[in-house]
Amino acid sequence: MDKPPLFLWWEMDEIIIFVTCIGLSFIFFKEAGPGVIIGMVGMWLYIKTIKKKGRIKKVLHYLWQRGAVKYPMMPPGYYRYFWE
Repeated sequence: MDKPPLFLWWEMDEIIIFVTCIGLSFIFFKEAGPGVIIGMVGMWLYIKTIKKKGRIKKVLHYLWQRGAVKYPMMPPGYYRYFWE
């Protein structure tokens, strides 16, 4: 119940990288071959460098502090002083 939606055994954020690479490959090269290879490498790099080491949480926290991401029930991150 708590797991994000999956496509086969990949999560949707990983599939978006793969599908985007295939789409860009059709636009630039008019074939899917380079997009599949680049998409698989991009997915692997995303999983190894960002997802598994918890860096995505650090990036989201940085964006929250700058006001780019808003969480429900929390004040914006750039507020230094606030009252209840």
